[in-house]
Amino acid sequence: MNTVPSPSVSLPVDSVNLPFIGARTDTHSLFQYVLTGVSGDEASFAVPGWVALREHLEVGAGVSFHLPFATRADFFDEGEVIAARADAEQGGQVAVARLLGRSPLQYPLRAAVAEGRIRFGDEGDGPAERLTLVQALLRDCALTKQGVRVYFKHLVPLFSRITLFPTEEYAQLRTVLLEEIRGKILANVETLEKWTAEAQTFGPGDIVSRLDMEALRAVIEPEINNELFGTVFDLSAIKQYLDAIRLLERKLCLNYNTLVLLYAAELQG
Repeated sequence: MNTVPSPSVSLPVDSVNLPFIGARTDTHSLFQYVLTGVSGDEASFAVPGWVALREHLEVGAGVSFHLPFATRADFFDEGEVIAARADAEQGGQVAVARLLGRSPLQYPLRAAVAEGRIRFGDEGDGPAERLTLVQALLRDCALTKQGVRVYFKHLVPLFSRITLFPTEEYAQLRTVLLEEIRGKILANVETLEKWTAEAQTFGPGDIVSRLDMEALRAVIEPEINNELFGTVFDLSAIKQYLDAIRLLERKLCLNYNTLVLLYAAELQG
């Protein structure tokens, strides 16, 4: 157990060199980015060539940053790219987005950006302990992924009742696609539950030594290919479930990015 309280989080925005998860608002495609600055209603960022998830962004593209930043007492994590260019040094792109949209999610944690520094608070906006936040976020990730599992469980029989696929083709689709996705979701739920239990035993320094951010990213990522499902199953009843799952996936990305911030703060001591 942790007997030494961790200090509340405060770190410069441009000191976080770990990649966050973002998404295009049109296709919901994920990409990783490095935040390079936040000023007023603008965020500058890079999509370097070395990240695992890349996306080419053009001016006018809508993006979700999935960051818990408070601005004017509201949470803004969606924006529109207003500048983008190739990055010769690291490959990929560097870009600037204007923050326009308030996320509909109700975040249990908040990070205020003041004078270029990030300060985390608890639900009452008081100082928050790093380890306490990490434990809460992992627990919330497990519960949220379990919600994805429940929604998808309801989707599978719905496919068989309302899709127009011949019986033989649907049986093949269910075996190859639907059961594989359901198995991946279940495996990720079990992994997150295991990590949540392990986090309760964390002591000083364990956030960095025992939390594998790359493995966590792989578990957080959506199991469902939104573009594929949107094309193959373009039906309103199915779309309602997919929209609900996407909302949960947004929360998972937000939680992951919050964990990235906490991890970066722990690296800096």
